[in-house]
Amino acid sequence: EKLSKIHIPKRLKQFDSNIFEGCYNLKEITVAKDHEKYQVKENVLFDKEGKKLLFYPRGLQNEYYFIPSTVNEIDSDAFIKPLISSLYFSNDLNTISENMMFGNKYLTTLYIPNTIKTIESYSFAMSESLETVIIDSENIVIGSKAFYGCSSLKSITIPDSVTEIGSYAFYSTGLTSINIPSSVT
Repeated sequence: EKLSKIHIPKRLKQFDSNIFEGCYNLKEITVAKDHEKYQVKENVLFDKEGKKLLFYPRGLQNEYYFIPSTVNEIDSDAFIKPLISSLYFSNDLNTISENMMFGNKYLTTLYIPNTIKTIESYSFAMSESLETVIIDSENIVIGSKAFYGCSSLKSITIPDSVTEIGSYAFYSTGLTSINIPSSVT
């Protein structure tokens, strides 16, 4: 719980982002100069090319975060329980990964842009403050339990082009009604 910064040495070649589970005060990540696999931008960990966002520290006190335009993939668990209320997706991203924002207590409104084609399982599950979701994407697949446990969720806009909604996608939410498009199989 008290860990506030971490340095990734050059010899560390692989790790799983969930090793930081419970590190709610982690605010600073540094990487050895010329590391062959990792880089850090504004205390957020990416692969060397900047195409994959690997980990957003839970202790960063940002109200919002813009995913850089170079990012086309986000590691599962990358944003578990961060202190951000708004997340903006890059135009090159087409999948919201499994568990990506699991358990976020601050996210209130979510806009899914037209570049996103898949919202994987548990992507926003247990995000208890999430009230509104707007999906502005064509031919999107919503994974099972994607919004499970979002108890404040009152409104969701699902376009007619949604092709699949997984089991329990909206289970235990605050939704009182939902319009399922005829395109869903």
